Amino acid sequence: MSIPVDAPGGCKGMTRGKKLLFSLGMLGIADTMLMLVIAGGMNAGTLLPGIAGFVLVVWSVYTGGSPLSFTRLHRWSIQTVAFFVLLLGAVSFAAVQVLILAHAFEEDTGEAEWCIVLGAGLRGDSPSLTLQRRIAVACAYLEKHPLARVVVSGGQGRNETITEAEGMRRALIEKGVAAERIYLEDRASSTLENLRYSRDVILATGGNTDRGFAVVTSNFHLLRVRLLAKRVGMRVWCVPAPTPWYLLPNVCLREYFALIKSLLADW
Repeated sequence: MSIPVDAPGGCKGMTRGKKLLFSLGMLGIADTMLMLVIAGGMNAGTLLPGIAGFVLVVWSVYTGGSPLSFTRLHRWSIQTVAFFVLLLGAVSFAAVQVLILAHAFEEDTGEAEWCIVLGAGLRGDSPSLTLQRRIAVACAYLEKHPLARVVVSGGQGRNETITEAEGMRRALIEKGVAAERIYLEDRASSTLENLRYSRDVILATGGNTDRGFAVVTSNFHLLRVRLLAKRVGMRVWCVPAPTPWYLLPNVCLREYFALIKSLLADW
């Protein structure tokens, strides 16, 4: 991206505050580019830092000479509304992150007869980094509970050559899980559908749903899983998979918007 140094305010004439915002903007753009290379796939958590970063960079350059001022916030204006909307968003984001962290723990599953593994994206036919962690935790759980059966849940998304369920099935078999223990749920495109359709698969096999299920998913995802499971009347115990530290900012950002969507639309 080419930025003219002689633009109004310009890079050379930036105030210290605008330089800080410019640096934050460039960091957001770099984060998006890095995540596209490392994690693959486009989602809110990947794209929003870059979009916000671009806006900050452009705004900082073209208003660089004018200092940041909050003296006009007592007046009704578009700037005032925008400021308070952003402030409300920041406060709600922080509150949601606290809730996510508070729920990112494992519950005692006892001897659950069924384990449900939630999909998390493929790169072609290979599990993403997040999904690899879930598969590893599912293998450990199935080894610890040799009588449990597993439902792998996830449909086929963009840039995926097979369903997420099939990708997980292959990976589990490669890791030594017997094929007859694995059941596919290959239609779901959301967490709510993961839970509902997996329960349908278990019921179709004659499984007992009254005893509850163990659900393997990422630690940042547990809050939403518990919320949606309660909403559809499922008793679940969550088994968290760790998230690579360098993915946490992006997945937590994506989870913030996903949680709002689930609260409003997932019924």
